[in-house]
Amino acid sequence: MATSYTVSCNGSRYVAKVGPMAPLSQIVEGVCQQLKPPLDPSSCQLLLNKKPLDLSTPVRFANLPRDAKLELNTGQVHVFTRDAAMAAEAAARGDTDLPPEFYEFTPDDYRTVVAGYAQKRAKEESGLRTAKLREAEERQKAAAFGPVAVRVHLANGLIIQASFQPLDTVAALQQLVERCLLPTKAKWYLYTTPPKQPLKEATVTLYSAGLVPAANVYFGCDSGGVAEPYLRPEVLAMLAEPPKREQTAAQGQAGDSRSEGGRGGDAAFRSSSTATDGGAKKVPKWMKLGK
Repeated sequence: MATSYTVSCNGSRYVAKVGPMAPLSQIVEGVCQQLKPPLDPSSCQLLLNKKPLDLSTPVRFANLPRDAKLELNTGQVHVFTRDAAMAAEAAARGDTDLPPEFYEFTPDDYRTVVAGYAQKRAKEESGLRTAKLREAEERQKAAAFGPVAVRVHLANGLIIQASFQPLDTVAALQQLVERCLLPTKAKWYLYTTPPKQPLKEATVTLYSAGLVPAANVYFGCDSGGVAEPYLRPEVLAMLAEPPKREQTAAQGQAGDSRSEGGRGGDAAFRSSSTATDGGAKKVPKWMKLGK
């Protein structure tokens, strides 16, 4: 007998009915067909309590409770301007007259966050624990964050936003940016600020890099730079309003984006962005996030 499951996606709820021996991927397919426009299921993840599920597992053996709180992470990429993000942030705070400087993450803010982080780490590592145990604890902490929303700021004022898992590596973020850019021979890099720290280690996880629960990352170039318009035409065609508060939360933001280590640099992403619904643009198939 088929069972109905409720799945949250982009701030809305959908119902998918599947049989007991159907793979979990059929739940994903059922929800993706209900979305407008429909999404490619291969670019999505099904989450239970913020943890990804193996989509090949039959429903009967997935141990899903009847009231399971399932979420669909679409891996959707958003493109919008910094001005739009800041206007949305100001509207969310109920004051559109505040100057941009009001929201800036200052050096004093950074020192306060780093000092607190150092004290916490010192306390955690004071006990006698094996390296293997510490690694397991770190992975458990990372998984608790759920999907991570990352905004990549370009020099021309455009922002790319996408969701990742905390244990995804910096390389996954770099690959996404590379797929969005026009072909270029210029050497580019990603960095966080303040202070300016290039993300050099591609194998480091987003959690270890301090890019959780959400973060702002900036695009930089060596001598010569990258010529505008930076982005491929099909990516520029996705330009719209920032995702709504519910949509951003569903795709990865879990609280204040001033993450440990002071990585949440721009105030437009310190709290979930709100904006009028700009209409989702279809993501090109070649730009799927690697999961």
